[in-house]
Amino acid sequence: MSEDIEILPEHRGFAFSVTKCFQEHDEPYTEQLRYEMTRGLWKNIPADMVNVFAYAIFEGTCIEVYQIKQWSKADPNQYKIRRNFPENIANRWQFKGEVAPDEVRNKYKDQRIVRMYSPWRYVPISGLTTEIPKALDP
Repeated sequence: MSEDIEILPEHRGFAFSVTKCFQEHDEPYTEQLRYEMTRGLWKNIPADMVNVFAYAIFEGTCIEVYQIKQWSKADPNQYKIRRNFPENIANRWQFKGEVAPDEVRNKYKDQRIVRMYSPWRYVPISGLTTEIPKALDP
């Protein structure tokens, strides 16, 4: 059962709302699709933010946690399943990562994330399904 939880400072990262991406996609829901929807294509990402976590948020609930290893300019050719891309990807980024270690993943997966620590401050994300912080606007 899902409970409301805050992301701890040592698990800082980015919360990405993937709700709209999934609603617009007609492919079967798979782990690969979940990763592709979470990894990109995002605006205004500080490319030096590595070894932090990416939280895939679907309708307010964390459906997966990834550890970001590297950021790169967006490249639709690197996606195997995802087909819905923004028209202009010139200023968009994507991460390369892997599923987070069990210690982190098990703490947040299937939980409602209500606040998280950003590099700047704690950010309330209770409205994440309808509003995305400006720096993370897909």
